[in-house]
Amino acid sequence: MFAKYYYAEYNGDIYVYRLKPDDKQNKMTLFKNEEQVEQRFGFTGEFRLGNENARLWVKHTLLSSKHEFRIDNMLIELKKIRLGPLRKLLTSKGIYNEINPTKEVLEASKIRPTQFIVPVFFLLLGSYINHFVEDQTQFVKAASILSMIVAGVIFKGMLFGKYPSLKQMRKMGLFIIIATIMLGLFIGEVVFEFLFG
Repeated sequence: MFAKYYYAEYNGDIYVYRLKPDDKQNKMTLFKNEEQVEQRFGFTGEFRLGNENARLWVKHTLLSSKHEFRIDNMLIELKKIRLGPLRKLLTSKGIYNEINPTKEVLEASKIRPTQFIVPVFFLLLGSYINHFVEDQTQFVKAASILSMIVAGVIFKGMLFGKYPSLKQMRKMGLFIIIATIMLGLFIGEVVFEFLFG
């Protein structure tokens, strides 16, 4: 599901409310300019976000979502806005945050092909040990699996760095590591067997 964005301008400050639903919960975040004021998680019910000056009340049911925003006890309308125009608005005001990252932050979060050299090396090393070493002792099997685990941990770090929302999914890191091990075993048992007989 896609995130919904609402914003309000008050006394030179820009407040942004982001509602990011997924299959298990809603992630509600309130921003004031560059800073994240508060974040809450929940599926249905009433939620309050904010500080002593800016307060956001949110009510989620299975069919709808309502919100009310007050600053200094005055009711302020939050206007719905798409991400592109919101980023343009924030950039025009010189505001950079999680919603509108700087070019440097975007560059740093990109996955480059050279980053794959080390994990692919460990993955292929584990597959090589698993397939080509004749004496399959416990130590050799452990070295093969350990090499694949290292590759999985590196892949997990790369994916979590690029897609921080994956961290919220339970056991996603373990799944990535196990999938890497399974891929390594597949390469060793099927691909190397096919190529090198």
